[in-house]
Amino acid sequence: MQEQEDQNVNFSYSVSINQNLYKALANAQAEIKPAKLDMTNPHFNSKYASLTSVQDSYRDILPKHGLCIFQQLHSGDDGKFALETTLAHSSGECISSVLKLILDRNNMQGLGSAITYARRYSICAMLGIVDIEDDDGNASIKFEPVAKAKPAPPKIQAKKPEPIVTGK
Repeated sequence: MQEQEDQNVNFSYSVSINQNLYKALANAQAEIKPAKLDMTNPHFNSKYASLTSVQDSYRDILPKHGLCIFQQLHSGDDGKFALETTLAHSSGECISSVLKLILDRNNMQGLGSAITYARRYSICAMLGIVDIEDDDGNASIKFEPVAKAKPAPPKIQAKKPEPIVTGK
């Protein structure tokens, strides 16, 4: 496997050109349906696709094309965690990505939440799965209202002065 790495994400791929994997993935993607928004986030009053919904969208399709996806949790000496997602083909070709986890709480519940979140997003990114209501990331951005441009004041047309007539 060859690897490419940056500060937040690294990915690897089999040395072969992955022609079989890419063809199988393209065929599978033609059959994969969007994940259903089956959960509600009470903090943001929004709906999202659960891990189960994401898995339901591809579970029966990948094997038909000789594909499988698996995920492994890695921990470093620094106490940080990363999730590796691998898409493999029956030919032996594979592609992987590693996502470093960000925990909002330093306990097992925080780790569990981060793992589930990373699993959903990594699978969706690897397989090209979208959910039914895609907001294009707008929910994660705080928008400032844009001030409307004030209309230009009406132009006042000056009247031509009347000629001054002096007495004759």
